[in-house]
Amino acid sequence: MGELAFQNPALVLGGLAIAVPVAIHLLSRRRSRRLAFAAVDFILRAKKEKVHHIKLKQLLLLLLRALVVLCVGLAIARPLLRPKAAAQVLGNQAAATALVLDGSFSMRYRLGGQTLFERAQSDAQTLVDKLSRQSPATLVVCDGRPPVATRLDFDRVALQHRIRGARPTYRPADVSACIAVAAHALQASPLEAKRIYVLSDLAVPSIHLDEPAPMISTPKGPVLAQVVFIDSARGHELPNLAVTEVKVTPSAELGTRGFDVAATISNSGDRPATGISVALLVGGHILTRGFVDVPAHASARKVLRNRFEPGTDLGEVVLGHDALIPDDSRAFVVNVPRDVNALVVDGAPNDVRYRDEAFFVDAALGPGHTGGRIHATFLDADAAQALDLSDFDVVLLLNVATPRSAFVASLRSFVENGGGLFISAGDQVDPDEYNGAFGDLLPRAMHLVRTAADPSEPDGPPPARFADIDVTAPAFRVFAGATEGFDSTSVYKYVQLQPDARGKERVLASFDDGSPAIIEAQRGRGRVVLYTSTVDAGWTDWPLHTTFLPAIQQLTEYLGGALAKKPPVPSTVGAVRKLDLPSGTRLVELKGPDGRAVQVSSSGVRVDEPGFYTATVSESGSVRDAPELAFAAVLDPVASDTRRLDPKELAAHFGGAGHSSVAGGVEGALPKTGTPLWTYLLVAALAAFIGEGVLVRNG
Repeated sequence: MGELAFQNPALVLGGLAIAVPVAIHLLSRRRSRRLAFAAVDFILRAKKEKVHHIKLKQLLLLLLRALVVLCVGLAIARPLLRPKAAAQVLGNQAAATALVLDGSFSMRYRLGGQTLFERAQSDAQTLVDKLSRQSPATLVVCDGRPPVATRLDFDRVALQHRIRGARPTYRPADVSACIAVAAHALQASPLEAKRIYVLSDLAVPSIHLDEPAPMISTPKGPVLAQVVFIDSARGHELPNLAVTEVKVTPSAELGTRGFDVAATISNSGDRPATGISVALLVGGHILTRGFVDVPAHASARKVLRNRFEPGTDLGEVVLGHDALIPDDSRAFVVNVPRDVNALVVDGAPNDVRYRDEAFFVDAALGPGHTGGRIHATFLDADAAQALDLSDFDVVLLLNVATPRSAFVASLRSFVENGGGLFISAGDQVDPDEYNGAFGDLLPRAMHLVRTAADPSEPDGPPPARFADIDVTAPAFRVFAGATEGFDSTSVYKYVQLQPDARGKERVLASFDDGSPAIIEAQRGRGRVVLYTSTVDAGWTDWPLHTTFLPAIQQLTEYLGGALAKKPPVPSTVGAVRKLDLPSGTRLVELKGPDGRAVQVSSSGVRVDEPGFYTATVSESGSVRDAPELAFAAVLDPVASDTRRLDPKELAAHFGGAGHSSVAGGVEGALPKTGTPLWTYLLVAALAAFIGEGVLVRNG
């Protein structure tokens, strides 16, 4: 059973106009005095049947005219037939209303000339206009940040302003959590009817069907929230290709400065994508390009190889543009080590090549082992002390007798201005003279030469061995998990150091008796590394082991400021990035992908957009670019997943018929108040009007 209702009940009085044709009919009847005439009486009896027919026709005309007036009058009142159950649940009564506006990244998808967010925004504004004046409303913008509901009130102007001011982010969003926040906000209203409208693209990652549907507390106990979804995609599928990961590693095939850029391409569409162009860009210029096929609802990997220039390179892997442009590219930063100019001072030259102090160092720094990254100049002590050190990045003193004071002064200035100094011991090094000449330039003062063992006496005391390697140090990070070459090394002589510390020192390796083997210290802007034994086979057999060559290479590049670094870890959009400023520098400005300055707090910078972030710092009174602080911000791969939920499954999860539905627009989302009858009334009025005309014409 149902009930009859009127949307304009006051206009029902228009139906009283039916009295007009009735009154006209009654007034048109004439009442005459009857006189008896035999002839006339005969005629009247003959036509009695015909007169009866005329009266019936007039009565029918009256009914048709009255029906026209009655139908038109009632149609103006807009009657509808409403089932009683529907009237109780979805009636036109006031209802506390919450709007959940999906502002996640996938809502940037462009469909039909506008983004899904723009469509959802327009739907939300239309919905607010159609709400009953007695319905308080609230808004939850669901954009990946912690959801917050606005105050539940009747201020439509403020609500429309907030809807217009909302913007989509580059983050995935938890629409399920936002619906729960909206349901909680509606509990503050005393109205029995409560309704939640969700304006979303129904993307799979945003709505969690494995979580229970939200409940609303009422005086009668908790009830399921009534949730109506308005599909911004209007039922369309949303195919999307995205670069969801980029890994940069040194290339074994290309060698020096060669890198493999491995990109993962994901396909959210129902159809496989074939022949997809994948390009590698640096500075906006295409360096190389390839093609890849990606199965439906799957991913594929494409490796692009390239040699990069020394320094910090800002690169991108780019696809052809589709309907969701921002995830068609992914930024990365790669630090390519620059070449190192090294001055190697040979303190004990020898005509027999393998007995020369620099023999093993020459092998370690040669182009065959470094790929040409290190350019080494080998000189004896006298020739080296006459050079200008400004042409070099690092100086290696290999068993060099105490240098002249002028050369030591040059070395001190060289280190303090950012140069690197490596000192190895040997029979030419006098500890006391070195302490007097170098002073606090040394990481620690030297003490005396200790003989741990005599290799000619197999039954004598055992040699010293490397016991502790600091693999967390930048120069020795390459040996993490692979220190076997140190463990088997024998050291027969080494210089013991005095225990007094001079600050900023770090022991990179020690012997089994606890004495430092390799120790590092920062002096000014540069660094000094002291190795307490020899780099030839005079005091140790370390040069004969596999760890020697890479250790010398790593130390030389480290001291020269060109040690190969791992690519900086990218930041995911929405995260906070902590900036590690170099010592003695101050951040002047950090620019975002759009070239505008972004705010940096004590905790770091919140990354809101994908792309490159570059820094400018102040150092020693001058301002410079700081490529070492540059980083890439990337999208969460979840945000690019545009697969859509099944509307039937979605509605069923939130309670099904009477509690939840999925509509393709605002009109389909509004409460159904009954079956409209005014159309049928107007059709009936038209039919009655036509019938009245036919009767008159045939009269």
